[in-house]
Amino acid sequence: MYKQQAFLCKRRKEIVRRDLRTLDKLEAAENKEKEAAENAIAEDKVLEAELLKLDPNFDFSSFDVAESFPAWPEHNNVLVVQGT
Repeated sequence: MYKQQAFLCKRRKEIVRRDLRTLDKLEAAENKEKEAAENAIAEDKVLEAELLKLDPNFDFSSFDVAESFPAWPEHNNVLVVQGT
């Protein structure tokens, strides 16, 4: 009985945190998030496979942005993140 109470207490906190009304809605939201994560992983694997089809021996560690994109010399291989 203690385990069941602890489980319900934990779930209740999550329901409140997400502003939901029922355990069913919480489970539906979690399933939706899980599916979205699985789809993102699957898409990443497809993209990775497509990249490997281009050149399976390409070494990304040697990729030089300045050399590949000479129109951006002012960046000097520094990643610029806007909005920070």
